Amino acid sequence: MKFVQLSQYAILVLFSVFILSEQASALPGFSRQTGMSCASCHYASYPALNKAGREFAASGYKIHSDDKKEYFTTSFTPSFVGKVGYLRRQGESYDSFDWPTKASLFLGGELADDVSYLLELGVFGAASDTGGQVDGLLSSKFQFHAGQWGDTRFSIIPFSTIDQGPSYAMELMNTGVRSTNNTIAAKTGYSASQQLGIANSRATGLALTAVGESYFVTYANWQSGWWVDDHTQLISQCAHYVRVGGFSRFSAWELGYGAQTLFHRVSNHTCSGHVSEDTWGTILDLQLQSRERSMPLGIYASLGTIPANTYFNPAAKDEIALGIGVKGAISKQLSLYASMMDYDDGTGSGMQGTETVGLEYRFGEQIKLEFYRDTDANTVIQLYMAM
Repeated sequence: MKFVQLSQYAILVLFSVFILSEQASALPGFSRQTGMSCASCHYASYPALNKAGREFAASGYKIHSDDKKEYFTTSFTPSFVGKVGYLRRQGESYDSFDWPTKASLFLGGELADDVSYLLELGVFGAASDTGGQVDGLLSSKFQFHAGQWGDTRFSIIPFSTIDQGPSYAMELMNTGVRSTNNTIAAKTGYSASQQLGIANSRATGLALTAVGESYFVTYANWQSGWWVDDHTQLISQCAHYVRVGGFSRFSAWELGYGAQTLFHRVSNHTCSGHVSEDTWGTILDLQLQSRERSMPLGIYASLGTIPANTYFNPAAKDEIALGIGVKGAISKQLSLYASMMDYDDGTGSGMQGTETVGLEYRFGEQIKLEFYRDTDANTVIQLYMAM
């Protein structure tokens, strides 16, 4: 794939964007409930989090008052999030318009002083996908505040999700460890977690979390199922997930670093019954976020491996992924990004490299147009809306 062609696609989309641009007036639920702009909690653009966003998510979607050192809660206003797009895959003789790729209604709030919840109802999976569409309660979690020691908050979180893996319970970095905490639309082009499938699987379980000002730790006992799947198995038969992450300042940058690992055997429900499989896997990730000329600039890297003949890797050899992504804003509305993914799928073909270039144009805080194309000739144009 010649990068001249990539430039031609980018110019075409840019031309369309500047003709169609209008300011969006809709506000998502969290912004409405707090009275703050989306930029208060998101880095560059949603869904990536900044420091305030991490604090908001870790506290069970509550606002922290620095002067009184207390958490103030407000009623949760429902939010709608949807994606529609155009997709052309390598080797296919047709294009597809996914309407929608995903459409969700988020409901949540406070059940008691120390209990909050978040529910996602909607439609998942484009009609053109092999598995077809799924609708209903896509993801849900309940966060029980279990105590506090210094600046560290402890929580117990039962959860279930169709597409965000065991990290759904608690994830605060933007390296794609959870599919909704990505900063680059081409998720598998920069995130080892996404490429290896750990971050976008079904998962149901119970998580214990500890979150401080500069770190977070999550342990989850989970199984590879969703809330409508068969869950007839013992806790001792569930797999384990451990995630640790930290944050610090490095010169003009905010540095984030983390690791996650999965281990133990898990029962996977199939048409023929339960199949017990290992879930071993390890991923290291790093992020640098700063502002160049008062515009956001982020660098993201991750390295992961999954042993052969396991739940996430049925191949005969280890699966390995190394991803790097860079995203920077050149104006208040326009961001450009580039990423590289080296991937060995364990089938003996060795490491294969894919490069991706893309752009993101923000009509407003809650609506953006994304375009990207990779060197495997895959092209995606999608409109992301939140209201």
